[in-house]
Amino acid sequence: MSNTSPVLAGPIGDCCVRGVQHTGTPAGKTITLAGVETYVAEPPASVSGTKKVVLFYADVFGPLHVNAHNEAEFDRMAWFEKSRTQAKNAIPKWFSAVKEIYGADAQYSAVGYCFGAPYVLEAIATEDVVAGAFAHPAGLTEDHFRNVKKPLLLSCAEVDHTFPIESRRRAEDILVEIKATYHIQVFSGVAHGFATRGNPDVENELVHAMGLVQDTRKAPLPPERFSNLLRSDFWFGDGNIVIIAGSAAFKVHRGQLERHSEIFSDLFAVPQPLDQDLIDGCPFVELQDSPSDVFYFLSALYDGLYFKHPRSIDFVAIAAVLRLSTKYVVEHLRQRCLARLNKDWPTTLMEWDAREQRCTDENSRYVPREHLAHPILVIELALDMNLSTILPAALYDLSRYGPSKIMAGTTYPTTRFDRMIADIYGLPKPVETPARLGREMLCRTLRGREATQRHMATFIAKELHCRSPSNACHNRVDRSAAPESDSASISSTTPSTSVDTASVSSTTTASAQVGANVPSTSTNRACHESFYFIMLNILRSVGGIACGRDADPLYTLVQATEMLSRTDFSDGQRQCGLKLCQACKTDFAASATKARQEVWTLLPQWFGLTEGDKEGSFLDLND
Repeated sequence: MSNTSPVLAGPIGDCCVRGVQHTGTPAGKTITLAGVETYVAEPPASVSGTKKVVLFYADVFGPLHVNAHNEAEFDRMAWFEKSRTQAKNAIPKWFSAVKEIYGADAQYSAVGYCFGAPYVLEAIATEDVVAGAFAHPAGLTEDHFRNVKKPLLLSCAEVDHTFPIESRRRAEDILVEIKATYHIQVFSGVAHGFATRGNPDVENELVHAMGLVQDTRKAPLPPERFSNLLRSDFWFGDGNIVIIAGSAAFKVHRGQLERHSEIFSDLFAVPQPLDQDLIDGCPFVELQDSPSDVFYFLSALYDGLYFKHPRSIDFVAIAAVLRLSTKYVVEHLRQRCLARLNKDWPTTLMEWDAREQRCTDENSRYVPREHLAHPILVIELALDMNLSTILPAALYDLSRYGPSKIMAGTTYPTTRFDRMIADIYGLPKPVETPARLGREMLCRTLRGREATQRHMATFIAKELHCRSPSNACHNRVDRSAAPESDSASISSTTPSTSVDTASVSSTTTASAQVGANVPSTSTNRACHESFYFIMLNILRSVGGIACGRDADPLYTLVQATEMLSRTDFSDGQRQCGLKLCQACKTDFAASATKARQEVWTLLPQWFGLTEGDKEGSFLDLND
């Protein structure tokens, strides 16, 4: 560990030596391991399965302080160091002694409080432990976080002068940078030391301390709450564990959850007292997740996550399963969710075009909201789950709406779970609630929309207005041999490309102006008029307005390219195509294709997702 590494959690201070003396009788025992007095709390001998050992690095009061004893009982197993100096010198031998007792095959994790936190970070920089956790740390540097190799839980106080908010955010930046597995929780209204030295007579401090250790024995659900729980259709008669989320209960199979998630396996392995409360004859675990998310998560675990015909309503399930599969480390479900999101909100132009084709029905109607969730919902999920790669497509999709619709937002769809509970218990039908962008993302969206329009205006000016025909233009003829009469004007018989009489009559004048730079010995009138016709339709965006895509340069440029091969225009007597020569068609098609790729590449920059013109490096929007 470098001595010059910037400090993130400062040395111990007054807040580290103040606290409230707790009462209680320790249930564990004190033994000596490698010369270190160690407090040990063990589960009953009847507990079987993989041995799981928690190495507990205590705060400044040391492991033999009564508060530390009580905390060790919360976590069931813990070892305490007597002082920082002793621990630093003794930890290697001490840990070896622990492994001699519990074996090399046991799963070891490390938990530390205050100045015990550095030893947790040092442990998870090795292969000795499977995970680590700390609360209100002291004595940490940037290098501690850069060396993290194992999952880390950070439990932080809202008010902590030792580990202030700036340091916490810097630590998170480093963990994101090294792609660590981590979870940060911040407890409101408490200060440094709340987890071990909080005042149990202050409800907020007691609730947060209990929530941190997650001990159902110390904070059981009041029995009167059991009768008010809403039972979902995940209530198996042979189930052996009850999951409680909010006011909903799910009676499921412990083995099914353990099979897919080590988090649940570890959670269920925590020994429970013999006199604990039961629900329908089963032990229970309370999760701090929404009932709907738990419902979709359990559905995916039991029934799989499959969508025969992808529709926009799938998003509710995908978002729920993604949240909980990430939290409880069920990787195969997480990857399935990400695959679907990446397909719907792609990162390449080719995939975007394929997506747009899927959103066009057999009658050529563009119906994206039948197939895809509203982009505001996707943006919200991307920000919550740090899915920066899907943001450009989602923001671009949203920017195609008019400003008033963007600001009006959408609604959160009702979930299958909410509808099911309403039907089972005769409750009022759930009401959809508004979903709108925050001010910052709203500004990003509108600025991005302006940028797409500016880019389209630049394309028109550069590639259509006063466009010079190809050097190999087939319509380049000797002016002396050209007939005096005007070429036939072209008008469209389709609503999406119609040109009124005034526009057509102005074509001759405009073409003459456009052709002013053409050498007097030749004329490219037919090609000039065709470019002018394309420009008129792009400016009017008739097709885009009809489809609700008037601010969609990717679609507009496709329309412009398609005009080159269409044959449903009219010259007043018959249907025909534009009178562009093949050389000019080829040149313009190449320009339009290049412009589309430029649009796609610039989306992250236009929506403020990258710093300057740097590609592939997204800004952290959670700061």
